[in-house]
Amino acid sequence: MASDDPGTSTPPPAGDEAPAAQGGGFNPTFPDADDFNKLRNEISAWNSVLMCINNIMLPGFAHLHIARVARSVAPGLRVEVQTAWGPRIPSTLIIRLQVRNGDNIQDFAILTLPMGQTEKPMDAECFRPTERSDMKQAFSNPPADPAGASYSRFRSQDLLYFKGRDISKPAWGLIIETTWNMVRLETVIDVGKIVVSYPAKFWDRIGRQPAGLRLIAERLRSAFDKRNPDEKVSIQFFFPYVRGWERDWYVFLNDKRKINPGVLDLQALCNDRLEDLDYSKTLIGHRWLDEELPWKQLMAWNCCKTYFQARLLPFPGSNWIPTTSDKAEYGIDGTRRPTAYLMVVNLSHVREFLPDIGTKSTVYIRELAQHGYTMPRPALADSEVRRLAGRLERTFANAEAWALLKFWGRGRTRMNEEELKQIFLQSAAVDVGLYLPMPSAGNRHNPAALQAAEMLRKRDGEDNDDHCQRILTWLREALCVAPKTRFHEPYTGIRLSLPPGVSADVALFFVEVPRQQDWPRSLKKPPMVIDAPEIPTVIDLQGFLNTAFADSRYVLRAEIRYSVDETWLVKEPETIPIINNVDLNAEETAWWKSMVKST
Repeated sequence: MASDDPGTSTPPPAGDEAPAAQGGGFNPTFPDADDFNKLRNEISAWNSVLMCINNIMLPGFAHLHIARVARSVAPGLRVEVQTAWGPRIPSTLIIRLQVRNGDNIQDFAILTLPMGQTEKPMDAECFRPTERSDMKQAFSNPPADPAGASYSRFRSQDLLYFKGRDISKPAWGLIIETTWNMVRLETVIDVGKIVVSYPAKFWDRIGRQPAGLRLIAERLRSAFDKRNPDEKVSIQFFFPYVRGWERDWYVFLNDKRKINPGVLDLQALCNDRLEDLDYSKTLIGHRWLDEELPWKQLMAWNCCKTYFQARLLPFPGSNWIPTTSDKAEYGIDGTRRPTAYLMVVNLSHVREFLPDIGTKSTVYIRELAQHGYTMPRPALADSEVRRLAGRLERTFANAEAWALLKFWGRGRTRMNEEELKQIFLQSAAVDVGLYLPMPSAGNRHNPAALQAAEMLRKRDGEDNDDHCQRILTWLREALCVAPKTRFHEPYTGIRLSLPPGVSADVALFFVEVPRQQDWPRSLKKPPMVIDAPEIPTVIDLQGFLNTAFADSRYVLRAEIRYSVDETWLVKEPETIPIINNVDLNAEETAWWKSMVKST
């Protein structure tokens, strides 16, 4: 999901956040007048939020999930929202109530709010937690994390986010220390107008849930079912401020929401199988749209903000086998490692926004380390090295400015040079690390980068020329070996159709591993080594897909990006598009054909 990012640091406020309005008020930035008046059909990506009813936080959110303002991977309750509106789409807010157990996320209730039927627009407010006096009441601590639930494999990223802080502190206190700006939205609606659906896939197996998660789901279901249909409730949502957030909400903030006040009947759109609902493609299937191209472009935009569960299957025959020409072409010998994978994407939780069959895509799998190679010879001219040194000097200056802003933003009343230095290093080390060897898999804080950033930091009394010269000297030495290749270099991919005879709730992609970008221009860029889980060669594709996501240890999180332009045409899916769209060698082709034949 888009909200499931295990990012470890809050971005510098100056780069990603606008100052909160004084006094807590906030005027969202609306789209251009022409776009606003056209009011095209829109559906947003899913966004994770904290939710309150009548200003009381829903029970079940974990301590760290509240502290990270709905951006954690902690077990327990999760709330995800999606907005939809347009001439052919009723103004609708869709709310998914979920429970998380480890890395398994399941819907237990789906709420549909007809926003075109509310008496007044939503209230929107942007505020700084440090300036609110009611933080303790609004974000009170939960009793405990849900009993019996497992922690995510990415829990270390939540802990790293609060590095240097006592996570046993109240959630509201941690919010004040780590969150620059927040958004609060509120709507008032009659209970009778809210449509609540309960996916059978979850409730038929409620007995298999850990006790703590079962209690959360049953408690909330009972609370919803007991409410009087004539009652009015106020619903509040909280999430961290990011620039452009209002594009997903602006119609609900004014009377434009009443242009289409109908009710979006989700159950009718998916034949009463809510767990199979693909909102975006369902709307297309019912011919609600006059212009498919803008809609396809919107789906591509939402896709890039969504996380998908994925597995990687080494593509047999793609291994880089050493040849006598490798040295001349690449400057190094072949590694015998796979250069391509079959990526399997789980559709049971998120199925919308994906590209059509045969569409070329860019794929990011950020949790897998990527290992570069030592350069066969220095690749940069002296003028280029000087340019990089100047850029690195500016990076240090920006990191110093951000460290000061972050330090005083924590409410400090006196200077603490050691704390200021640590904030600086956390920022500067990211850029310094690009020129260092790749750290070990899973180690996103390279000690060598922190040490180098501390050594290269501008000294007291040092002028800009001396500082730049010191950086230049260090950089010349660092560039004699391969810089660290970023662990999130993109894969290139193409979506495939399922082979004939294969039935599974998945999407398939052929993906090629990234090439090392920092490589001499006179040589071919070598495919990098990926720390993908090693599994035996698969000869039964159907059997593999049946249990592909049963063991969460092998499940990865993928981001998929693609573009749709004016040349886009609807095409019938090809039976085996990999043969027609991907340049395979004979061994790879033979394996794919054997998969088709065996099924």
